[in-house]
Amino acid sequence: MTTHYMDEAEICGTVAIIDHGKIVAFDTPYNLKKKHTSTTMKIHSAAPEALAGYLDARSMKYRRENALFTVLSTETKAMLEIVSLFKDAISDIEIAKGTLNDVFITITGKEIRQ
Repeated sequence: MTTHYMDEAEICGTVAIIDHGKIVAFDTPYNLKKKHTSTTMKIHSAAPEALAGYLDARSMKYRRENALFTVLSTETKAMLEIVSLFKDAISDIEIAKGTLNDVFITITGKEIRQ
């Protein structure tokens, strides 16, 4: 079941995550997501070997399925550098930021329940 409980928390100044009656995290939504999630970038590249070499040389986390790469990073600058360097070889791109739901699961190891 997909939940949207944390969507409303995105606009709050601070958020507390409570697990078994204890506050296990307390910070701004931005800081919680930066600390506990990654940005996921999916790239379809016409130069897969060059992109793989670039990612390997920088020890970046990624998964590869032929010419489709899923790159995980917490550094926006690193993602922008990839796009800049490989812009002529990128035929498709999708970028997704981590959510507060992801933060909750990372911290507690559980899905949000009603």
